[in-house]
Amino acid sequence: MKVIFIFPDLNVFPQFSGDYSGIFSHGIGYLSAVLKKNGHHTSLIHVTKDMGKDEFLAAVETQDPQLIAFSSLSHQFPYIKKWSAWLKEKYNIPIICGGVHATMDPDEVINATGIDMLCRGEGENALLELCQKISAGENTLGIRNLWFKKSYGVVKNKVRPLEYNLDKLPFPDRKIFDYHHLYDYKIRMLTILASRGCPYNCSYCCNHQYQKLYPHNYVRLRSVENVLAEIEDVLVWYKDIEFVNFIDDTLCLSREWMEELCDKFPKRFKFPFHGNTRVNLLNREMFSLLKRGGCERLDVGIESGNSYIRQQILKRSITNKQIFKAFSLARDFGIKLSAYNMIGCPFETPEMILETIKLNAEVRPYSSHNAIFQPYPNTEACQVCFENNFISENKVSTFFKESVLDQPQLSKRQVLFFSRFFPILMKFYVFLYRFPRKTFARIVLFIDKSIIGLSKSYIAFKFYLLFFVVFLPVKTAKLLIMRINPNAARRLKYIIYGRYYMK
Repeated sequence: MKVIFIFPDLNVFPQFSGDYSGIFSHGIGYLSAVLKKNGHHTSLIHVTKDMGKDEFLAAVETQDPQLIAFSSLSHQFPYIKKWSAWLKEKYNIPIICGGVHATMDPDEVINATGIDMLCRGEGENALLELCQKISAGENTLGIRNLWFKKSYGVVKNKVRPLEYNLDKLPFPDRKIFDYHHLYDYKIRMLTILASRGCPYNCSYCCNHQYQKLYPHNYVRLRSVENVLAEIEDVLVWYKDIEFVNFIDDTLCLSREWMEELCDKFPKRFKFPFHGNTRVNLLNREMFSLLKRGGCERLDVGIESGNSYIRQQILKRSITNKQIFKAFSLARDFGIKLSAYNMIGCPFETPEMILETIKLNAEVRPYSSHNAIFQPYPNTEACQVCFENNFISENKVSTFFKESVLDQPQLSKRQVLFFSRFFPILMKFYVFLYRFPRKTFARIVLFIDKSIIGLSKSYIAFKFYLLFFVVFLPVKTAKLLIMRINPNAARRLKYIIYGRYYMK
C-alpha cells in the first residue's frame, strides 16, 4: 500500500533564520519506518511555505497515494483543514490525521470537512493495522486508537495498550525527508528521541492529557544501547554531525540511565550532546555525570519569575531556590544552561512579567527565550481561560505573534511589548544588579512603573528597532546577518567557535 505523509512545518520556527527549511519529525519517521518494515510504501510532502491550491494538489497527484496521512500541531491545523478540503473536492482518497492536535482536540479534527479518520495517541501499530486491512479489503471500523467519520455518526474506538519496549521499534526513517536540505542539517544537528512521555503535570502542556489517556507507565525509556546504535546507524550517511540534541520532554529522569549514557557516549562519539530537562533534576551529582558524558548545553523552563503563576497557574512545581541553584552549578561545571519563559499567562500582570525578566537577569542564562502563552485545547490551562472568560473559543496563535487572551489586567499590546522588549529589559536589569542591593531596591520601584507605563503606549513600538540597536547592538547585528545571509552567519560562528552552523 502507498501512503503519503503531509507535514505542515511552517508558522512556528521560521523567524529564527532567513533560510528555514524545516525540521525532522520523529513521529512521521517512526510511522514510515514501521510501514516500510512491513512492506508498505511511503512518501512525504514536507510543507515549509504555504502552497496555493493548484500547487498543493499537483504535488499530491504526482505521488498517486492510496492513503493520505496528515500530522499536525495545534498551530498548524488550520492549514490541514484547508488542504484536506481541497483534496476531498478532487480525489476519493481516504484521509487520516494524527499528531498532538488529533489527540488533544479530536472533535475539531474529525469534524473538519476533508478528514475521514483520526488517530489518538501513539500511532505506529494503529496505522500499520489500518494499512494492512485496507490492503486486504477488510473492515477497519474496529481498529483501536482510530476514529472514523461515517454518515450515521463518528465511530470512536478506545486506545490500545502502549508499546512498553521501545527497542522493538525500528529506527525512525530519516531518509523519507530531504535530510541534507533540512535546517537540522544546516546547523549540523542530529535530534534523538530517547524516551516517550513525561511524568509532570504542567497545566499548559499536553502531557497531563496523555497521562489520562494512558494512566499506566506512560513514561518509557529506550535502552542506552539502542539509542547509541541509532546514532551510529545515522553516522553511516550523515558524517557531518556536530552535536546530538536529545529532544525528550525531560532528560535526566532516570539517574541509572544517565549514568550509563554518560559512561558510554564519550567513548563512542567525539561530539557533545544537548537536551531538555527540569531544574529540580539538576544537582551537583547530575552535573558531574553530564560533564563527564559530554553534555554541552541544557534547556530548562523557568516560564515565570512569579511563584504564584509558575506553581499555581502553570503547575510547574519548581522553586526559585532550585532555579538559582541549577544555574549556579551549571556555571561551576561549564555547562551552558538556557532558559525558556512565557509571557501573558492567565492572571499575569505587568509586574509579574517584570519578575520573570528580573529573575532571568539574576541567573544569567546562556540564552533566554520567551514565548507568548497559548491555551492549547483541552489542557488544564485552557480550561482556566474558558472559566474566566479570557477566551470564548479554542484558538492559538504563534509563540511570537500575539496573545489570544482577553484579560482585564494585561492588554494584548502589553503582552507583545514585553515579548519584544524582553532581551532589552533583561540586559537593563543585568546592569542594575551590579549595584548594591539597597541601591537597587530604592530605584527599582520607579523603574518598574516607568516600564509598565511605556508598555501601554504606541511610542515603544514605534521606536522598537531603535531601542534594539542602541541596547543590543551585537545581537542586532547577529539577527540581521541571520535574516539576510544565514549561511554567512553560520560560517562566522564556525570561525569564532571552531565548529557548528557551517553549511
